Amino acid sequence: SYKHFLQSAKASDVSHVILINTFLEMESHAIRALGEFGDGMIKLYPVGPITQKGSRNEVDVSARCLRWLDKQPPC
Repeated sequence: SYKHFLQSAKASDVSHVILINTFLEMESHAIRALGEFGDGMIKLYPVGPITQKGSRNEVDVSARCLRWLDKQPPC
């Protein structure tokens, strides 16, 4: 776990965008704090919650969301 966390932390230094599996109304303080961390150099996009457990309908909605994200142009 530590090795994976460390690799992720190092990679975030070169990231321009981070997608977060949450929404602003749920974790506004954490999202704002992360946004201030990089002096605005890294854009944060809360795109969640995306889940894959529960009813079949929830899985279908998550799959549609992920397909939509995959179709978006870079940047």
